[in-house]
Amino acid sequence: EGVMTVSGRDTVWENSGDDIRLGYVRTMGTLFIDNGAAVRNAAGAILGRSNSYLRGSTGIVSVSGAGSRWTNQGSLVVGGNSLYEDSMPAVGELTVTDGAYVSSAVGNLGGNNADIRAYGGSGTATISGSDGDGNASTWEIANELVVGVGGSIGRGTGTLTISDGGLVSAGSVQIAQRNLSTGTINIGAAVGDAATAAGTLSTPTIAFGAGNGLLNLNYLDASYVVDSAISGQGKIAHNGSGVTHF
Repeated sequence: EGVMTVSGRDTVWENSGDDIRLGYVRTMGTLFIDNGAAVRNAAGAILGRSNSYLRGSTGIVSVSGAGSRWTNQGSLVVGGNSLYEDSMPAVGELTVTDGAYVSSAVGNLGGNNADIRAYGGSGTATISGSDGDGNASTWEIANELVVGVGGSIGRGTGTLTISDGGLVSAGSVQIAQRNLSTGTINIGAAVGDAATAAGTLSTPTIAFGAGNGLLNLNYLDASYVVDSAISGQGKIAHNGSGVTHF
């Protein structure tokens, strides 16, 4: 198990090499970026990847606080792939809070479209809150975000939660891309949890794929607008006391 903390306003980690890999085959890796620190990555990042029958892999990144930034020129994969059906899954967790900022070219939760193997992993991302100046916690994705990628055979679970003023922006969004994958986007709280303030998903299109997809709206906001074009076969659930305008 490895833990790395990058902390403080004048602290910068520049990675000019290959992907950042946390929890890459039978390991657990955690990265904390806080108090205004910056991590600049010339490639992408993979949080969790497994090819073991006996032990999974877990990669965790937490980015928190005003001015804290993690920028990736490549893909950000949260919960990569597993090679074998009986292997322990790859697990990835991304948390962005208190006005921090994350960016990537592509976002994948619960699998990796750049390295398709038999089975996807389990990936969760939580983008929540803002800093004292009102700057939203943000994950900015230049191209496609896939929540629930899956693998070439099946499996793969992705969950994205955007709450309390957090912001996720993407060129397009797909939920539950492959057969047997599961993808859930929570605006506000998860299903079964008490409703909270909504966050914002800014994207021109939301497409349900071949798996089990859910867009869950569970917030208290008196007037919330969903203006993305929605296509495909999936489920939209409205919970909480909020009012939604499509």
